[in-house]
Amino acid sequence: MKQFISSKPPAASIVVCVFTLLLTMADTAPAGAGTIADDGSVLPFPTPPSESVAKPRLQDSTMKWATEPQRLPEDAPNILIILIDDVGFGIADTFGGEVHTPTLSKLADEGIRYNAFHTTSICSPTRAALLTGRNHTRVGSGTIAERAVAFDGYTGIMPRTAATMAEVLREYGYKTSAFGKWHNTPATEITDMGPKDRWPNGYGFDYFYGFLGGETSQWEPRLFENYNTVEPPHDDPRYHLTVDMKDKALAWIDKHQAFSPDKPFFMYWAPGAVHGPHHIFKEWADKYKGKFDNGWDAYRERTFKRQLEMSIIPPDTKLTKRDPTMASWESIPEEQRAFQRRLMEIFAGFMEHTDQQIGELIEGLETRGLKENTLVFYIVGDNGSSAEGQEGSISELLAQNGIPNTIDQQISTMNKLGGLEALGGPEMDNMYHAGWAWAGDTPFKSTKLVAAHFGGTRNPLVVSWPKGIKADKTMRSQFHHVVDIAPTVYDILGIPHPKVVNGYEQMAVDGISLAYTFADGTAKGRKETQFFDNNGSRGLYHDGWFASAFGPFTPWNAAKGGFDKSWDSATDAWQLYDLRNDFSQAEDVSKENPEKLEEMKKFFLEVAEENKDFPIGAGNWLRIHPKDIHQSHYTHWTFNQNTQRMPEFTAPGLGKQSNTVILDVEVGDGASGVLYAMGGASGGLTFYMDKGHLVYEYNMMIIEQYSARSKTPLAAGKHAIKVDTTIDRPGAPGTVIISVDGQEVARADVKRTVPLAFTATETFDVGIDLGSPVSINYANRRPFEFDGKINLVSVKLN
Repeated sequence: MKQFISSKPPAASIVVCVFTLLLTMADTAPAGAGTIADDGSVLPFPTPPSESVAKPRLQDSTMKWATEPQRLPEDAPNILIILIDDVGFGIADTFGGEVHTPTLSKLADEGIRYNAFHTTSICSPTRAALLTGRNHTRVGSGTIAERAVAFDGYTGIMPRTAATMAEVLREYGYKTSAFGKWHNTPATEITDMGPKDRWPNGYGFDYFYGFLGGETSQWEPRLFENYNTVEPPHDDPRYHLTVDMKDKALAWIDKHQAFSPDKPFFMYWAPGAVHGPHHIFKEWADKYKGKFDNGWDAYRERTFKRQLEMSIIPPDTKLTKRDPTMASWESIPEEQRAFQRRLMEIFAGFMEHTDQQIGELIEGLETRGLKENTLVFYIVGDNGSSAEGQEGSISELLAQNGIPNTIDQQISTMNKLGGLEALGGPEMDNMYHAGWAWAGDTPFKSTKLVAAHFGGTRNPLVVSWPKGIKADKTMRSQFHHVVDIAPTVYDILGIPHPKVVNGYEQMAVDGISLAYTFADGTAKGRKETQFFDNNGSRGLYHDGWFASAFGPFTPWNAAKGGFDKSWDSATDAWQLYDLRNDFSQAEDVSKENPEKLEEMKKFFLEVAEENKDFPIGAGNWLRIHPKDIHQSHYTHWTFNQNTQRMPEFTAPGLGKQSNTVILDVEVGDGASGVLYAMGGASGGLTFYMDKGHLVYEYNMMIIEQYSARSKTPLAAGKHAIKVDTTIDRPGAPGTVIISVDGQEVARADVKRTVPLAFTATETFDVGIDLGSPVSINYANRRPFEFDGKINLVSVKLN
């Protein structure tokens, strides 16, 4: 036995051998013999039971499965949270705007509406706050995932100590799903190798269908279904992501009804609409032709008047003035106005189309007999309307990259791509002028990204639950915030705040339930304090007062020195508003109430520290230190033709950093197809073969194109191709030299390079260009798969 054990057999072998030995001993031992004691003596076996003693028989046994515990109230409602993207207070006609939103209006008529509901002023933070019920910086989401930095409140990682609604509700028996925009996974973790524990399924969603980044093309979106990549149908001219989302949501509900009809569901439906790029079918944009011809100043006046007439806002509300740094409509040259009008028409059509898809989703619930007991939160915007289109753009990430450009340059490029009629299509990533965003935030000041003003943070909310909420036209004006949605859901279900979820002790929620407003629209508000901060634009609500500081960043001038690098949070100018008498923050009363302002400023610092907000303005770090962007730690990669869908934030910094690419390829006569590509139609670079010729193209955010082409085609056979790129610093000019078998064959001089990112969700692909095509020259041949063999692609950062 000692010798057998010392040979270390598999554990299972030991068990079998020992068991066999014991059986042998039992069978061969003489009467009275038993087991062997430590001293070597024989111990007797126990006396066997009498044959007359009754034994349990299968025929006499009973079996019963344990009853599944009932942790929810009987007939607990389904829960549907709808979160639209980048829509301000004054857009929907339900709230006095000029964009038709019949679904929102119908739900409002069947339920209740709110005019003092708030978000964080920016995408990822609002979503983190909504899902967890905690302030955004407390859950590591002080800025968008792509701009995450290594400060506690800004890592882009939602901690396990702040469980999401989906995680909690699933433990109570809900079936959970999420559709559309996620934007709460670290940008460096969106690869086939993950890690995937911070994807939607890892945060409590049984099913996910959508995109993980901040935006994507509505025509060629970069989609995932759970953990798997999905390619949309390129050959379907009627494909649109918002329609796809609605169809997938209804299909999921059908599966839910088939497989778990006794369980309630929780659905988080968050379309990419109407975030840029503004992509919509021409006929939807055409519905608004001529409606905005008088410009954004006139739109704002009309909307304000309707808001008063409809009692959307209090009768004593004042219309705030346009910021002096923002262009008036009168200042727009006549030759540019058609461009600016069309951009708004496209946005409006995009928004109405989105509301239509929501209507079909709600109708689908009704036809399936589910609407009556479904609690719907329709949140109109994760922040205010977005000024990221700057002066109007065909390439909206120009602003994120801080790349200067002119409207004449934009219009000239647009005309080459098909003119005004092509806007809204896949060739461009268009977005409207910041003036339209400001108008869409009527009656407030500022836009998305400004947490100091309600133009960035105040969004319409409609709540409908036919079985649980009586329709009431009384406007709910209690001050509430997106962190209050999760506590509301827990409140109506009688779920106590969980102390431990999946082994992690939970931090307290910051929100409070707003369910007290369901039955009484005039109930006194119960929320005492709410914290705001984004990019150093910050504020604090407390007992009817609001103190705020605008901060260093002017969103509508991002590409023209909109960030003040000399800014010091300690010397910021603050304003004070008495919201009890000033709905729109029109009157700064800081001079009349200096002691109150100082009290609020001091309180803000206390709350900010509690919420891990220091250092103030951390969201601006990459504007000062762009090289600190969170990216792959690798400096050398080896790829082949199986490399596809590698997100830009995890891929080599091609087009942004100095690098060397070496390819080992085998080609036939007249070989064609993509060797490798990064990005998409809105910006990127591609290296491909066209009838044997090597072609390099640098798509500088649509408005500038740089290229090189070999004079002679490559001979059939095996070749070593080298692409050397030199870029001294982010955004600097670049030089690209292409060599074949040691001989230079072409070079390109790139006058301007992209410092941060070509796109939000497009990818690096080898041997193919998935998603939207980087080059218009092979767009009609997409995905332009290489017809030769790529044995190796070696990339090294220099």
